[in-house]
Amino acid sequence: MELNNKIELLDTKIFDNRKDRTIGLADGRMGHCIYFYHISRLLKSKDYEQKAELIINEIFDQLVTLKMFDVKAGLAGFGLGLDHLIDNKFAEGNINVILKDVDDVLFKQLCNTEKVGEADVSLQLQLIYYFIVRLKTQKKNSENEYFFREVVINTINLISEKIYSLFTDEPLSFSMENQSYLSLLTLSQCTELYKDKISNLLKDISSCVLSRIPVSQANRLYLLFAMDRINKKNETKGDSEEVYGWGNDDFIRYHRFVANDCNIYRTNEKLFHLCHPRGINSKFRNPFSKKISDFELSKAENKSSLH
Repeated sequence: MELNNKIELLDTKIFDNRKDRTIGLADGRMGHCIYFYHISRLLKSKDYEQKAELIINEIFDQLVTLKMFDVKAGLAGFGLGLDHLIDNKFAEGNINVILKDVDDVLFKQLCNTEKVGEADVSLQLQLIYYFIVRLKTQKKNSENEYFFREVVINTINLISEKIYSLFTDEPLSFSMENQSYLSLLTLSQCTELYKDKISNLLKDISSCVLSRIPVSQANRLYLLFAMDRINKKNETKGDSEEVYGWGNDDFIRYHRFVANDCNIYRTNEKLFHLCHPRGINSKFRNPFSKKISDFELSKAENKSSLH
């Protein structure tokens, strides 16, 4: 009971002091709004829901005064926060219509090559992430989908050389805005959009990343988290080229999907299997190939069992 009272007191202070904060996501009112909406659903509290609604109305009233572009305190954070609220049914509306003006401002920010050349890499990475998220709600083959894809690809090309230099030195203190780890997290979201470029970029920086173990335990955890995001993106795509022969590839694919939270189910609809000849890869070439295949299956099983 004492703990609940302290939480309520803290929530009251957050709400009462909200106007001293920015309207951003990480340390501002958009973050507070998301918090109160989730608490309202968890506790089934109308009071918390009303607080969240009041905050989001205040944010919209002051949005025109916002001059920053980043996720932490700027327009990108507002857009991502609103996308989260609508996606989780806390708010209603057409996200593409609501964020049209925000999209235009951030798009122009990335398209201005002079500013891109001078800007902080951290800001560019945050805006890349913003447009990756926004791509998910765009109509297929639409004009917006094309422009958002192009601005992400062009910005990655512009900053790719800068990214390697981010891993040369470890920062003295921990920060969620650490540009090196932030770049890994952002690149992990771009693998489907720009697969070959991202793959080559990750190969180029992998030796530098893996040869330096961060001194700070917090930085180690952050790096491991970023690397895990990349691995999870890669592990659910394609099949292992180490596997030869029939059978294990299907089981390996299943266990990879289980380990990565994929929704697996049996369908009641009809399925068709295309007839095909059995070539050299439909049998084990030698006992050594079978051992490699069995080893890959064992690794996949271990990962799914730990999930």
